[in-house]
Amino acid sequence: MRTISMLEMPQQSPGAAPWTKLDEKVKRVWRWGAFIGPLFFLVPGLGIAFAIERKRDLPVPLTFLVVGAYVLIAIISFVLVDKKFDAWRYRITEEDIATRSGIFWRNKRYVGRHRVQHVDVTAGPIQRALGLAEIKVYVAGGEAASIPGLTEHEAERIRQTLLRQDKVPPVAPAPPLPPQGL
Repeated sequence: MRTISMLEMPQQSPGAAPWTKLDEKVKRVWRWGAFIGPLFFLVPGLGIAFAIERKRDLPVPLTFLVVGAYVLIAIISFVLVDKKFDAWRYRITEEDIATRSGIFWRNKRYVGRHRVQHVDVTAGPIQRALGLAEIKVYVAGGEAASIPGLTEHEAERIRQTLLRQDKVPPVAPAPPLPPQGL
């Protein structure tokens, strides 16, 4: 028996729908998030640093270390936005919704379309300003997949496609009941 290396395996099966990129404007949303997100740790971190500095005489002010950590995290997050964008893809077929993402830890998620319960279209303030939205797909167990960085029009089109009733597999007829009374 011959083993096949990962390099020899096809990236997608013949006839499969191609993977779709997100809208380029999502990079701006993620870059804003790279600076805004760490602020939620910076503010309490500065409060704790000030409290410690008041009680102790430290050779290097702790606030400099906290601000330095914030700047470092923000810069790294900012730099990784392009790699995050290149890694993010989605595809919607008659059978499933598929997403793939991740820079260091790769994530592929497949959700059968027949399992979809409802679909939300959401957009934060920065996304709305750029005309973007995010699709969130829910199944009986909760949120199963999300696709960020879609134009508002594309998000609405995908929502309508996923909620079409013709995707539900037909229910098999019930077997006949056995005769009773014998």
